[in-house]
Amino acid sequence: KIIYGLCHGYRRILYSPDIPHIFHDRDFIYMLRELRFELTNVNEIEEISIGEITPRSLLQALEDNFNGIRIEEFDKLVDIFITAVGEQCPDFRVLITEKQQIQRNIPTILHSSMKSDPIRRRLYGRYKLIIDESEDESAVRLLFQFGILDSDPNRT
Repeated sequence: KIIYGLCHGYRRILYSPDIPHIFHDRDFIYMLRELRFELTNVNEIEEISIGEITPRSLLQALEDNFNGIRIEEFDKLVDIFITAVGEQCPDFRVLITEKQQIQRNIPTILHSSMKSDPIRRRLYGRYKLIIDESEDESAVRLLFQFGILDSDPNRT
């Protein structure tokens, strides 16, 4: 039911006049991959357990894969997805009122995506492109200074 709601939500954002038309199937597919990737856990004795998609994990996947637009546009995008999923799974409607308390800011999103180990990042297959147009690379240095980027050349 959740996946059915996600598909409807994605279709709605594609046709929404309130959302910039910059998102494509790859963004949706990577969001689904992230949700699936986060569901699978391997414990110490190599047993695989499957979790469930929660309102919080859905919000984080939306932040990771559909961000980069104005705040009000992103809020509308989240509302569209949550409404569509909530039509199938009413428990997700709680996210409409609680999203402001659990929503992450851009530095936090970037930091959490960068702290994944390299193998996990390669399996997930999504990368961050940081374009620093300053002449002295001050934006990149700021990311290093705040610990968002790791100065270890094997990780950055």
